[in-house]
Amino acid sequence: ADGREPGWAVDVDLRAATSTARLQGRLAPRADDDRWQLAVDAPALAALKPLLAALRSGPVVDGLAGALVADMQVLGRWPALRTQGSLRADALRAGPVGAQRLAARWQAGPDRAAALAVTIDGERVALGDAGFDTLRASVDGSLAAHTLAVDASTALRPPAWTDTLTGSGAAPGSRVKLRADGRWQAAPAVAATASTPSAPSTPSAKSSGPTARSPAPVPAPLPMAGQWQARVTELDARGRDAAQPWFSARDVTVQATLDGTGALVQAGAAAGRASLLGAAVTWRDARYAAARDGQPAQMALDAELEPLAVAPWLSRLQPDAGFGGDLTVKGRVVVTHQQAFGADIVLERAS
Repeated sequence: ADGREPGWAVDVDLRAATSTARLQGRLAPRADDDRWQLAVDAPALAALKPLLAALRSGPVVDGLAGALVADMQVLGRWPALRTQGSLRADALRAGPVGAQRLAARWQAGPDRAAALAVTIDGERVALGDAGFDTLRASVDGSLAAHTLAVDASTALRPPAWTDTLTGSGAAPGSRVKLRADGRWQAAPAVAATASTPSAPSTPSAKSSGPTARSPAPVPAPLPMAGQWQARVTELDARGRDAAQPWFSARDVTVQATLDGTGALVQAGAAAGRASLLGAAVTWRDARYAAARDGQPAQMALDAELEPLAVAPWLSRLQPDAGFGGDLTVKGRVVVTHQQAFGADIVLERAS
């Protein structure tokens, strides 16, 4: 305690090689009055490898390199936190994560109505097996109602034989655009007998003695448990210089349920329609349930290929072949995976 305010003041200044980190804050008697600020300046992350290795931070140490500058403010106590901050990294490598350049800003609060704003802007970003040449993403609004925007370019693309269907040129890779309106509904609180941890404080009233009662059960939130639902207003994936998308969808409703640790429990999409390589595809059912409690993961998909005129489609694929005729085909795909995998695929003449 510093004598100026109740509670405990914390001021920690860490230095390792050329990197510095300073943590300042106050652990107050009331959880809402806690406040913390962290500032990190690490111009040479590789120099921290010996320290992190001693702390057994194996996955992070692997290939650690680059520079990182970050600043973060936190008010309140877990799980009722309010936070804002910024981060910038250059030539970053840390285990499966990497970026030639990465900048992020965020603001978030503990409830559905609190302001939520997140922006990410990166170049040559690697997230495990996924890689992006450029990545720009933003979330704006609140947990109760927010907009999501993603613009990315990636080396991933359909096979080269599809280029004539989409008008793709010589430029490799794809551009992806996503726009969605989402909302988050937290899981109901559960009863817990343990009260929220409190900080040491200045002396107060005497204990009530042996007759004092144990704390009554209070609602304890599950910080990450809940359901996210979104209406995808636009999803467009096309070659970098393509005139037509190889995949597009609009007005599709998706949902995902998470448990208290943030792990995916189940996900699905309401009945919808999309375009794939110029063919229209609809689905009645699309859902997935993660493996839990000894039960295997489950998946179900029931989709249809709408009637497709074959000659015009083949003419786009091979313009000089002279395809003609009025043949129309349709199809259906039913896939299930519970204890075993099953698929029923039908392609038949429609006219």
